[in-house]
Amino acid sequence: MEYPRYLALYYYLANKRYPLGATETDKRRLRDQARKYCSVNGRLYRKGEGNQVYPGREVLHQGNAEEVINKVI
Repeated sequence: MEYPRYLALYYYLANKRYPLGATETDKRRLRDQARKYCSVNGRLYRKGEGNQVYPGREVLHQGNAEEVINKVI
């Protein structure tokens, strides 16, 4: 996921606030997309089946993808 989108989703889920300068279309799109995600312990997760967090998948962005890949290797 692109980092700006990751931050917008995380910020919205954690604080219930929209990014500065968000249009009504941006806000609606963010709300719709946020239904599929949740934030846990400072990380963003895609909800699993039945909207359960675990075994949800952690959402990676350009900044943390390499770190996660190195842990696996």
